[in-house]
Amino acid sequence: MKEREIKELIDKILEITKFDGQAEVTKEEDIYRAQITTVEANRLIGKYGQVLLELEHIIRQILFKKIGEPFRFFLDINDYRKDKEAIIKGLAREYAQRAKNEGRVVAMQPMNAYERRLVHMILAEDDQVETFSEGENEERKVLIKPKKEFSL
Repeated sequence: MKEREIKELIDKILEITKFDGQAEVTKEEDIYRAQITTVEANRLIGKYGQVLLELEHIIRQILFKKIGEPFRFFLDINDYRKDKEAIIKGLAREYAQRAKNEGRVVAMQPMNAYERRLVHMILAEDDQVETFSEGENEERKVLIKPKKEFSL
């Protein structure tokens, strides 16, 4: 039911904004995922994915008002997020290895909340490092620290 409503809303937004694209919505467990395929991806994604995140937020808010209950929803455009997640996971592992090799805290570049959470989740599996976030707003970043009980 929600899949159809999400797809209809996205199709309407694409029509109103005159973006040429196709939407597909799937449900995995309790998460709804929408994928827009378009030749105008750069305009819909925006710099650093900002337009994509804002569009996702707008769609989530409209659907929450329409459906009346909270739910988990993620939007992707031409696999931008999927590809970016793979890059972030790889960087997280690389920085963790660097922290272990050098025996010091290593700082990643500033990231949005979703990306920081992804780093924390990936590195939670590594019992030789711990992570924490530091900074404010757009400058908030993940720091990776080797655990004390780990020795070189």
